[in-house]
Amino acid sequence: MPSEITWLLKTLGFSKINILGCELGNWSRSRELTTEDYEMLVIARKD
Repeated sequence: MPSEITWLLKTLGFSKINILGCELGNWSRSRELTTEDYEMLVIARKD
């Protein structure tokens, strides 16, 4: 779940967490996550 991934990354000191949707093997930073997505792209920065 995106909320659990966000919580875990925040507790580990990450910030600027982005969770994006993607089609199978088609990674892109321009697509919002939907309930139809099978994969997620998680991008986070640690301060």
